[in-house]
Amino acid sequence: MVRVVILLCLVFNLMLCVPTACAQVVENSEYGISLIIPDAWKVSYGGGPGHETLLFRAFDNEKYGRIVFSAMPPFPLALGNSEYDQLLEMYINAFYSKRSDVKVLSVKKDTIANQDANIATFSYPRKDGGREVMLKAAFWINDTILDVSAIAKEENSEQEMQAFLDILKSIKLNKLTGREWSKQGYSYKANRNYEKTRESFSNAIRLQTKNFDNYYELAYANAEMGDYSQAVSAMSKAIELKPNAAFYYHERGFSYIKIKNAKSALSDENQAIKLDSSQAIFYAGRGNAYVLMAKYPEAIEDFKKCLELKGDPLDSQFNLGQVYDFMGNQDKALYYYTIISKMPNLPDEVKSKVDARIKGDWSSYKEWL
Repeated sequence: MVRVVILLCLVFNLMLCVPTACAQVVENSEYGISLIIPDAWKVSYGGGPGHETLLFRAFDNEKYGRIVFSAMPPFPLALGNSEYDQLLEMYINAFYSKRSDVKVLSVKKDTIANQDANIATFSYPRKDGGREVMLKAAFWINDTILDVSAIAKEENSEQEMQAFLDILKSIKLNKLTGREWSKQGYSYKANRNYEKTRESFSNAIRLQTKNFDNYYELAYANAEMGDYSQAVSAMSKAIELKPNAAFYYHERGFSYIKIKNAKSALSDENQAIKLDSSQAIFYAGRGNAYVLMAKYPEAIEDFKKCLELKGDPLDSQFNLGQVYDFMGNQDKALYYYTIISKMPNLPDEVKSKVDARIKGDWSSYKEWL
C-alpha cells in the first residue's frame, strides 16, 4: 500500500468541514483560510500526549494515506521583511540538510494562497531498502509558518504527489495578510501616495506586530505627510524592535528637528553616529540639530565632516553656506553658495536662496532650509 502523509502546520483550529459533491472544504471562518481534501477521507480531531500542536488528521480509506494538520506558535522575535524570506528558506532546508543520505531533487520559490513560499522535493532511504520521496512546502501567514508535507514511496511518488499539489493549490485566504498589506504599501510609496502608504502599513502592523520594517515605512509615510509627531511614534517602535539600526535613529532625529525638539534630535544623531560613524548623512543630521540650538561652530564641524565623507552637496556645501550666513560671515557663505549655484536640478527653494545671495540680497530667505 502506498502511504501518503501530508502535514499542514496552522496557527489556529480548523473548525468546520463542509462536504461538497466530491470533496470536503475545511475552513476556519475566524481567520479566513480554507482548503479542499477528497470527500472519501475521514477526519478525526485531537493529538494526545506529545502531539499538543495537532489539530486534526484526515485518513484516506482507499490508500491508507493520511493528512495531519498542526498548529505551531507564532515566531516570537522581531523580524524585517527580508528576514521572513530567510527564515522560510532555513525552515525548509532544515528538513533535508541534516542527513547525508538525503538526495535533494528540487528546491524552488513559489506562491501558495498568494503568499511567498519555498518548496523542496527530496528523497531518503526506507528501512526496507527502498526510498521515500517528500515534497515539503512552507509559507507565512503573518507571524506563523505554515508547513505542508507529502510522503510517498519513490516508485509511486509521481502519481501520489498530484493529490498533494491539488490540496496545496486549493488553500485560500479570504483576508489579506501582513505581507500583502506591506506589498501594497510599497507600491503606494513608489507612487508617492503616502495616505494609502500609511493605511497599508498600519494594517500590516496590526497583523505583524513585531515587523520593524512596517513601523519604519509607517514613520516614513507620516513624515512625508508632515505628521512628524506620529512619525516619531512609529519610528520609536521600530527602534524598540531593532535597537541597533543606526539609520532609524537618524530618521527619528529628522522628525524631531521638524518639530523643533533639538535635544532629542541631537541625542538620536549621536546614537546613529555611535552605531555607524561612516555615514555622512548622520553628521548632516547632527549639524541641523546644532543649528537649531544655535551651536554654529559645532554645526560647521559636522557639515565639514559630511563633506569629507562625500555626503550630498545640499547636506554639506549648502548647509555650510547657510550656517555662515546665519553667523553673518558673508564671504564664506558666498563661497559655498557659489559652488551650489553651479549644480543642476536644484530644489526651487534652494535655488531661490542661492540666487538671492549671489545677487547681494541677504535680507530675504532668512529661514533654515
